[in-house]
Amino acid sequence: MRLQDVGKEYQNSCKLLSRKMRELNNRKKQLEELKIKAKKESKIDYINNEINDLKDRLNKLSNIYRTTREIGIEARNYYKKEWWRSAEYTVNSRKSRPHLFYHGAEKYEYESYANQENEK
Repeated sequence: MRLQDVGKEYQNSCKLLSRKMRELNNRKKQLEELKIKAKKESKIDYINNEINDLKDRLNKLSNIYRTTREIGIEARNYYKKEWWRSAEYTVNSRKSRPHLFYHGAEKYEYESYANQENEK
């Protein structure tokens, strides 16, 4: 199995995860509508607990979905020369580095030189 095939499998997994997330979102919307119609305090508490459970599941699934999608993209594009590999998902030595901002060394050199001249 090639990495491109692995990437496609990850993409299929993402489709399944997104379908499950849609189902849970729909269920959450239904519960929120029931909450509005509910009149008993005990029923409202039960619905609130269900909604919170669904939110927790959705948060966990969204993290899994994001990671699965990123790994799938990395796997599909791993051997493309123009693809810059994410440092998070690779073990090779070519990792991305933080960008170093250039503030113009000449300016600072001139300032320090000017300070030396003023001190004389």
